[in-house]
Amino acid sequence: MQAQGYWVKGNRVIDLTCRSQIGYLYDHPKDFGFSRLEVEETFQRHRERPGKEGTAREELIKRATTQCWIRVRCYVRPGHYWSIQFDSKNEGRL
Repeated sequence: MQAQGYWVKGNRVIDLTCRSQIGYLYDHPKDFGFSRLEVEETFQRHRERPGKEGTAREELIKRATTQCWIRVRCYVRPGHYWSIQFDSKNEGRL
């Protein structure tokens, strides 16, 4: 079973089952209210290569959730569970 993943905002759902969520964010920064330069500078500041799953990724995902994006991922190993990340300050706007 392939892990399912989505970015969700309002009625927009981006299916990322076949790619990483940070990879999509890196390739489409304007969807999340970022410039390409902001994203690249975030990776540089953390001394990570673009698209790497590290601390720059965590920062960018947190920043995306402040723009009312919801990150949804189904993990199949270990165990089987869903992870849903959003900024609780936006709870009434979601």
